[in-house]
Amino acid sequence: MKSMLKHPKIVIAVVMVITLVAGILSAGIILDNDVKVFFPKDDPSYLNVKELDRTYGSQLMFDLCITTEKETILTSDTIFLLQKMVAEIETFDGVQSVTAITNSDYPNGSADGMSVSALVPDEFTGTDAEMSDLRERLLDWPEMYSRTLYSDDFKSTQIIVRIDDELSAEEQSVLYYEVMEMIEPYDTYPLNFRIAGDPVITQMGKEFMVRDLTMLIPFISLVLFLCLLFAFKRITATLLPLITVMVATVWTVATMAYFDVDFTIVSSCLPVLIIAVGSAYGIHIINHYFHYKSTSKLLGPDAAIDNMRGSLKEVIAPIFLAGFTTVVGFISIISSPIVPLKAFGAFAAIGTLYSLILSLTLIPALLVLSEKRRDKKNKSNEEFNDESEDKGFIHWVISLTQEHGKATFAVVILLFGLSTWGLFSINVESSLINYFPYNSDIRKDSRYISDNFAGTNVFNIVINAPEGKSLADPEILKDMDELKIHLLNKYPEDIGKIISFSDFIKRMNRIMNFPPEAASEDDMFGTEDDLAMDSGDMGSFFDDSDDGMGSFFSDDESTDDGMDSFFDSEEETDNSYVESEYAYTDLSTNLNYTEFIMLLQSSMAEAGSLNVSVDTLVEKIMAQTNYRGAAYNEIPYDASKYPVATKEELGNLISQYLLLYSGSLDDYATSPIDAPNEARMMIQLKSHSTSKTGEIIAEINNYASHNIDPEWTITNAGVAELELALTNMITKSQITSLLIAIIAVFLIVAVSYRSITAGLIGIIPLAFSILANFGLMSLMDINLDMVTALIASIAIGIGVDYTVHFLSRYKLERAKSDDLNLVTRNTILSTGKGIIINAASVGLGFSVLMFSKFIVLRYIGFLTAVIMVTSSMAALTILPLLLNVIKPKFVLSKESDTALQPKKAVNK
Repeated sequence: MKSMLKHPKIVIAVVMVITLVAGILSAGIILDNDVKVFFPKDDPSYLNVKELDRTYGSQLMFDLCITTEKETILTSDTIFLLQKMVAEIETFDGVQSVTAITNSDYPNGSADGMSVSALVPDEFTGTDAEMSDLRERLLDWPEMYSRTLYSDDFKSTQIIVRIDDELSAEEQSVLYYEVMEMIEPYDTYPLNFRIAGDPVITQMGKEFMVRDLTMLIPFISLVLFLCLLFAFKRITATLLPLITVMVATVWTVATMAYFDVDFTIVSSCLPVLIIAVGSAYGIHIINHYFHYKSTSKLLGPDAAIDNMRGSLKEVIAPIFLAGFTTVVGFISIISSPIVPLKAFGAFAAIGTLYSLILSLTLIPALLVLSEKRRDKKNKSNEEFNDESEDKGFIHWVISLTQEHGKATFAVVILLFGLSTWGLFSINVESSLINYFPYNSDIRKDSRYISDNFAGTNVFNIVINAPEGKSLADPEILKDMDELKIHLLNKYPEDIGKIISFSDFIKRMNRIMNFPPEAASEDDMFGTEDDLAMDSGDMGSFFDDSDDGMGSFFSDDESTDDGMDSFFDSEEETDNSYVESEYAYTDLSTNLNYTEFIMLLQSSMAEAGSLNVSVDTLVEKIMAQTNYRGAAYNEIPYDASKYPVATKEELGNLISQYLLLYSGSLDDYATSPIDAPNEARMMIQLKSHSTSKTGEIIAEINNYASHNIDPEWTITNAGVAELELALTNMITKSQITSLLIAIIAVFLIVAVSYRSITAGLIGIIPLAFSILANFGLMSLMDINLDMVTALIASIAIGIGVDYTVHFLSRYKLERAKSDDLNLVTRNTILSTGKGIIINAASVGLGFSVLMFSKFIVLRYIGFLTAVIMVTSSMAALTILPLLLNVIKPKFVLSKESDTALQPKKAVNK
């Protein structure tokens, strides 16, 4: 230490060189907020999503919504624009697939059987007839197209872009800007563009972070500068802590870059934390230096060195202890399984350690150099006013422990009780979109898309077949369909849409049971890419058939299943839809008034309510008249309705459907196509509430356990499920890290003072501050999430400093006097000033975060500022009350007192 103080320029030069290298390394830091980076690579939810990516393609998607201010989005101009945009987006690097009206499949029935053509044919020219056909096609399969390709009011459509899940953060940024550049020329009347999805959240998070870092770091530096200038009233004393924490921040970011650790929204708190927290050590060193200088009255060429050595002997033990406990407090966060929290804990500890080292090396070196220059200018006799001009606040604090001790104790107990009550009503959430302000563009766009389409928050139910079975089994397909209906009925306000593998089977079954007239009329829609089904193909389905089986029915079955009770038909039909004539197809000529009323009544009875919607009534009428096969919009399950003897034969029928389907089912089922062993249901949610996601997933698991054969494996996976898993991790890691931190602080203080009582007393102010934080969060309806979970650890990391410094000074004063009031008064007047300055600077520093673009960081700023008040006041009030009442032995140890006191030779 003496050698370092004698050669301060060497210390400064070494620090400058290290900082220069660190600055170069810092330029390589990567900003990334992808939810996947939050998980350890062996986490079950993460592994499920990676498996989903491998099987069905990347789950990383964003929605480009196009809205018109005119009557409808379905115009030829819009279709041409969509074709152009889809073609251009498909050329961008990292794009796996693009889905829009212009390139989606349309499975349909024809006179020959089943065909899969494009919704918009390649030869589309935009005529009125073609637009009319397009609208009919979209309305023909609303289960697939509605709220996916068009909004209910037909004023919006969307392009769904699936991107490679292995894209780096930089590559995602490039893709985002390419899309934004592409839409810019068209984002004028009458079209409006909106964009949403997890890649967009990631990109906007990055932009918000850059803006925050470039604005808030200078801002907090200015606030801290003004705060310290007000406290010390000296430029030197003000600048030194600032220089130290700035250097420590650069070193910390450089260390992150060196170890390839991504900078996330959680990490964005680090610079503010290091600047605010790290300044504490410099503040205490400077405060003690000038306090020591004012009492020592040393003169001479080495006065600055002697004063620094003397003051460091007084303060180095509590500073080391405070720094060590702060580091341990932050290290406790490493116990969290959440990767950014783990990284935050590690680098907050490293940053604190850098600040501590620099405070004990760079500040003494700079201060000694500065004081020597002042001596040369004959200003060494200038006194530093160690006392505040206005002691009103400090005297008020003293009065709380002496004149109003009982009242103070009662208030503490009351606040403790209220905070404990609030702890149990706090809400835990981890949705990343909630980090953005409610009226930010990204949240407004996301709300619009969720309100008008199916939603941007997605997870999947993956069903795996047991040995010897496949997803062509009508039993499991019916279970999937009933699960879908159950969820939509129970959560109509939360689930925007469910698209299931079973939906395709229902569509195929309907198509293959079109009445012959309907099938032949569909020829006008075009039959490109038809997979024709002639009579020979279908004859193999059933043993009792000689002719083509387009209808799948024998003569008797055909008449029994139809609505022939409403119709008059004297002609006998055969078993081929191509040749048979259905008398009930032309309802306007074949239904009389009575029969029409009967049809309505029967349809309403099927709907189960007199207060039935028009959509539902039309759907029931279509089913009862088998309009375009609507009676067969179902999973083939009832063998008596089909010309088969067993359900096993129905399974064969479904396998034949799958073989005949010429479209792609890769997004919803695995190979082999006729007997897939795995399929999925995609659930789109209207909100990003993880509590609601958890409720829905719990309902899925409960339903499956009671209604689905346990030999079928059901797994929930997707981004929404990842966010739910993140929420559960937050709760567990918060409890774990707090327990570790509190136990660690207890052990450190107990060992330092060789007293269990000291350890217990030391953690009481911390426990009070933590409970006050959770109580305030509950009162203000602030969610406990991945970022706000840091506040409790910050409270421990910083608050323990106040406890350590107060105990150290109280012990020193207690060795001088048995008058407890005098001991308390002197402790608060000396160390209390440093605690108050530190709390004010840290609190004001963190309050700068209230100007962040992220709403969650605004909460951090506000709550940490409050925590600084509660933790400092707890140290200055609760500790003296406890120490004066309990009179613990550890503060009476003369041996420790001697070690902490300065040598008499220095105090001449």
